[in-house]
Amino acid sequence: MPSGIVTVLATDVDDSPALRALIETYGGEATEPGTATFASAVSACACAIAVQATIDAKARVGLHVGEADGDPAAVARSLCAQAGAGQILASQLVIALAGARGTFDAVPAPAEPAPAYELRWRTESPTAPLPPAVARELDGTPFAGRT
Repeated sequence: MPSGIVTVLATDVDDSPALRALIETYGGEATEPGTATFASAVSACACAIAVQATIDAKARVGLHVGEADGDPAAVARSLCAQAGAGQILASQLVIALAGARGTFDAVPAPAEPAPAYELRWRTESPTAPLPPAVARELDGTPFAGRT
């Protein structure tokens, strides 16, 4: 059983070898059917997205952070129950810990008893243009090994 601060993922997807494999791939530990703990909020968010992308696009997922010896799973299960088909709901603390490091956007969503955010996964990562000074320096510079 994990200890310390954990991020809990709860989903309505039936327990399966595919779900357990995804949980393990993202560094999580299955704790009971449809529920897993992660040391990282970013990994838990990535796993939630992978569940929808590879197992069931209509999966409902809830994510919450808390002390492992507390009951963050109850909040994660509550968020999962409030989620619509194909929706990932995360607590405010999950979003604060994950920050901008995930491949998702966080949009405020109504939830009880605390505010929640819907994670909307991106299929492509946005690209940013080079700063003007760098772009000017590289302008006309050949790529190594190309003629």
